[in-house]
Amino acid sequence: MKKEICIVAAFLGFFLAGTARGQKPDFSGAWVMDPERSFSMGNVTAVEMTLSHRDPEFRLDARLASPEGGKEVHEVWQTDGQEHDATPAGSRAGLRVLRKACWLPDNRRLVLAEKTEEEKPEGRSVSSVTRKYALSADGGVLTVDYYIDRPQGSGEAKRVFRKRGSAAR
Repeated sequence: MKKEICIVAAFLGFFLAGTARGQKPDFSGAWVMDPERSFSMGNVTAVEMTLSHRDPEFRLDARLASPEGGKEVHEVWQTDGQEHDATPAGSRAGLRVLRKACWLPDNRRLVLAEKTEEEKPEGRSVSSVTRKYALSADGGVLTVDYYIDRPQGSGEAKRVFRKRGSAAR
């Protein structure tokens, strides 16, 4: 009898762990960058962003501050793993932006990959920025890892955000 209880308990443990692993986080909320925990930010001194996440739509609205002034960013992504044309209306001739968002196998981290292609007089230019979003277990800290590949060079950056109103560190 004890052996059967142990087998059932082990089965339930594996089943529940697998179920928890399959649940995707909801990144929705208002987020403020923690500059002390972020690095390679270029001239960006502050970031406030609002994420609206209802799978498969992931919407980002952000305000970035720098010594040169502010900038607003508005993006909409589809987390279906398919590549989507995201070329802004009214863009320069020859510019094309492709976006693909997909979940990593653990369903806990989301990868957003953006590829920009532009025809220039000196030839075709291709840039890519890949971001990996990960949420802390308590949901109060969002880490975004950046992988940047441009004709001028490649690099990495990390931005750590606190959820507005959260005491998480």
